[in-house]
Amino acid sequence: MKKSYFLLVALMVFSFQSLADTIKNGVLQAYWLPQWEGEVNTPKLQLRFFPFSDDAKQEALINIDSSELKENFVKDTFGSYTKDFFEVKEGHIERNGLIKLKNIKKSRECDSTVWQAKIISFKGNDKNFKVDESKSECNAYPYIISYQLKDGTDSISLKDKPDENGKAISQIDNQHSLIKIKGINSKWLYVAEYDASKANLIGERKGYVEYSELQPLN
Repeated sequence: MKKSYFLLVALMVFSFQSLADTIKNGVLQAYWLPQWEGEVNTPKLQLRFFPFSDDAKQEALINIDSSELKENFVKDTFGSYTKDFFEVKEGHIERNGLIKLKNIKKSRECDSTVWQAKIISFKGNDKNFKVDESKSECNAYPYIISYQLKDGTDSISLKDKPDENGKAISQIDNQHSLIKIKGINSKWLYVAEYDASKANLIGERKGYVEYSELQPLN
């Protein structure tokens, strides 16, 4: 009888813990997730949270349900952002603060545990946590836009300026991909060679290239 009673109490405690809201300190990130259809990118605004322990150690990343996320929520929550973040719809912004979450669940993706939750509220604070995105085992940099050479192209030249008469400073063959650093205009972009060992995957070789020579990879 006692065994059954203790089992029932344990199950009730577990249920209450599962239903309870969770409050965590950390860094909230808003970012634009590339969504390609052919060569047209229609990025989607997303949130994720990097929790930190009481002794300032980074914990497992939590992806926030962004299915109903509105731009105004991000503008009001983050306060400080560049005009390009919403006009160009690329990159990411962060804010330290206290988040309240519910419906925390875990799943498996790319052989690692992925946490997901719904946001209830977020309040910014003056903490100064430094996020190491490379610690995320699955899709560490979801906002990055990557390219490969167009089919049938063996190599291209990266130039020192966005101009057809620019000097070629590096050769990139079709065995290497490129990371977009920024767009210059409708014709040119500034890129870096992909390097998994570097921060934000940005390698040493950088330069300008025309969009017409590339095709989206992610």
